[in-house]
Amino acid sequence: MKRLLIVLLIVSLFTPIALAAARTWKSSNGKYSVEAELIGFEDGKVKLKKANGKVVKVPLESLSDADQKFVKEQYSKDDEPDDAKKKEKENKTPPPKEEPKQEEATDVAENDAQEVEMKLLSLEPPERRSSDKTATLKSYLLQLTRPQSIVQRDKDSGAAGAKFKRIVKKEPKYVVPIPVRGVVKFGGKEYAFALDAVAKKAGGYDRLYFDANGDGDLTDDPTTSALSAKKQKTSSKSQFPPVKVTLNVGGESVEYAFLLNVYCTLVQDKFRANVSIYSAVAREGYFNFENKRTKVVLVDHNSNGCFNDAVSVQANGRLTEGDMLLIDPDPGKGASAPGSGSDVNMVGKVLCVGKTFYRVTIAPGGGKLQLEPMQIELGSVICSNFAYRAILTNDDYGVVILTGGKGQEIVLAEGSWKVVGYTLFAGGNRTYLEASYGRNWPTVAVKKGETVALPFGGAYRTVVTGGRGKNNKISLLLAIVGPSGERCRQILVNGRRPPKPQFVIKNGSDEAVHQGKFEYG
Repeated sequence: MKRLLIVLLIVSLFTPIALAAARTWKSSNGKYSVEAELIGFEDGKVKLKKANGKVVKVPLESLSDADQKFVKEQYSKDDEPDDAKKKEKENKTPPPKEEPKQEEATDVAENDAQEVEMKLLSLEPPERRSSDKTATLKSYLLQLTRPQSIVQRDKDSGAAGAKFKRIVKKEPKYVVPIPVRGVVKFGGKEYAFALDAVAKKAGGYDRLYFDANGDGDLTDDPTTSALSAKKQKTSSKSQFPPVKVTLNVGGESVEYAFLLNVYCTLVQDKFRANVSIYSAVAREGYFNFENKRTKVVLVDHNSNGCFNDAVSVQANGRLTEGDMLLIDPDPGKGASAPGSGSDVNMVGKVLCVGKTFYRVTIAPGGGKLQLEPMQIELGSVICSNFAYRAILTNDDYGVVILTGGKGQEIVLAEGSWKVVGYTLFAGGNRTYLEASYGRNWPTVAVKKGETVALPFGGAYRTVVTGGRGKNNKISLLLAIVGPSGERCRQILVNGRRPPKPQFVIKNGSDEAVHQGKFEYG
């Protein structure tokens, strides 16, 4: 197709036309010609004026050798176009030092500790949740962020409104009757903001006041206009561009930026605003792995201005929000789940790349990443029945998230690991079972050179318990329990919940006295 387009272009440029006092120009293959006047040469293209007055640009290399020579003779060095002069200047000036390609080894030995400089990488809105497989790296990273959320009902919003009033000393004169106010925390410090409109008839909230200098005055900082603001009968939605701010994180001054969007509704005089504020920057650098220059990216997953928030396990088995560390990120995967076989790793005590474990230290602002290789013994774990994703924790190595296929051995450091929870996949990512152990986490003993089975993937059973509730009514609870006592939290089949389980209550004569369906939740 590309070749056909080139041929069509040449045909259109070299259609035989009679032009007085003009030169005959021929294509490089000799099949096409046109009479036209040479009027310029710029950016490697020849400008020709045809008989009808139309000016066309033709790549120099598409012309015959004689025509190319003619053009070069007409534009001597003393009369070269700007692009040629630039090239000559570039030839005289030593080229800037380029970064080595990814396949080239760095000067740092792989078994040495490495300190990686992490440069700022700006992200742009919106489509944060696009499933486009051709997504760019920046859009991919943006999908991995989670916003700080602020909800406002009517003019004030409880504790959030009280917090705003506590730190704000001066506000602008608002155009809208109900401005949206809130407080966001970056680098451990609170910053106030307010949303307004440029004019009374504006299409939603399109002006942002942000107290970037943190002095409690919303009127002495530059305002930001919305990228888009759409207003309908009972709702409005606005998206703002990246807002830059200088933070003090861990005693260091760092540059940061955030994105903000707001969705408002007004139904029966009840106003509600949902504000989402998420990180507009990531950090990227390179380290040496297997004698190759390997990209590493830090994502401020919880959008709080810090890049070293380690994930941890709560008493109920759920994970706290932590930041993410990506090795050779692949935008084509979409927002892939963290774990083995994925480019996403949760920030924690250690990082496993291939079969190499590194002790990880990250500067709070994300500007420096230290990787220290660890000499540890390795074993492996396996789930023979299903593809899975599992959350494990160890006192020495912290939290790891493993992703493995059916029967695939996954490398893990030797030691005692607690299994917090897991997800089993059957028939792709839309059919799965998610379960957790509550506070009764089973333990897996990983030994050097041995493979141990993970304690899930076996037969499940249903357990029904009953109790007497209000008005002397009997309540029934159905749970699906796994082989180690874990309970299912979610089951989806082709992206949907299966039909509600039915029950029948019978008397001593085996007669049905009541029947119904269990409700999810």
